[in-house]
Amino acid sequence: MNKIGKGFKWAKCEHNWENRTNGLMIICLVIVCLAYYYKTYSAEFGVISIALVTIVHMIARMCHKLEQHYLRGMRHPKRK
Repeated sequence: MNKIGKGFKWAKCEHNWENRTNGLMIICLVIVCLAYYYKTYSAEFGVISIALVTIVHMIARMCHKLEQHYLRGMRHPKRK
């Protein structure tokens, strides 16, 4: 597989992980709001939510960096 193919593979992976991050943020927000509403809120709900979103977002960022690495030549070709 050439560099451009790898770049697009990482781009697709990045977008999938970004979608997971967005969904996880909504789920965590709903869980924290429900826990607060039912007075069962503890710091663990917030900390676990932040940790999960951070981990998933870090995977998306890593995929983005690899996408940039492989597609750099296509986006910014060397001038002759």
